[in-house]
Amino acid sequence: MKAILLFLTGIIVSCSSASRQTAQRIDSGKSVFYLKDRSGEFIVERSVKVASGKIVVKREVFSPNEMNEPLEKTITVASLGKVKTKAGQRPGLRPEVAQHTIWYEKNKFFSQLKVNPGKRALDAVMESPEAKWQGERSFPIPKGSVFCFFSQIPECAKVHGLLGEDSRAKQIQIIWDNYPYHQEMYEGVSGDPFERAVWAFDKKSSGQSRYGLLVGTQLILYEFDAEENFKNMFWVSQGISFTSNKE
Repeated sequence: MKAILLFLTGIIVSCSSASRQTAQRIDSGKSVFYLKDRSGEFIVERSVKVASGKIVVKREVFSPNEMNEPLEKTITVASLGKVKTKAGQRPGLRPEVAQHTIWYEKNKFFSQLKVNPGKRALDAVMESPEAKWQGERSFPIPKGSVFCFFSQIPECAKVHGLLGEDSRAKQIQIIWDNYPYHQEMYEGVSGDPFERAVWAFDKKSSGQSRYGLLVGTQLILYEFDAEENFKNMFWVSQGISFTSNKE
């Protein structure tokens, strides 16, 4: 882990052409994950739908004792296409809209983020029982060639060609699709919807490939199987594990 931290902070270059050859292989499907964080243990149903040139990722969090009503739900939509880079046009994802709903003590907290290309802005709409999380806001979109909704990091990395042992470190802009409530969930992250990060290959072991996402000084680890299917995520500094097998 120390080695990948040094690697991530020292190198920010484009990914190789070899890794880009597998960029578009995204399959629709539904998976069950097991989430552990500082508040407890949960079951997450994560579905991916690819249709009409768009990728839709739906993530629902349930209490193990109540699978009928989710505690939290996030839906993100991004379009498949081309993005401009210094090396020219490359396959990529363009985030479009995200909706996040969380229920806390029977109160509903909702937010929607929508990219406004004309204004080069991200428009946020918030509805909640608390005044500080109500109303509308607009944020300028920072510079960058790779933008990923946080819930779509695995698909975003795949489409942008960031998977593979030959891939090199790449700077990306995370969009916190659970804004503004991410400030309550994660410590030490940006209060805005955008967060600059660096993605890089770490190692391959037991048929799985591991990648690191460096967010400030915090490292998030993502694991994929031999077919590049997303399997696990570990954010140790936040006490979060997101696994496809129950531990």
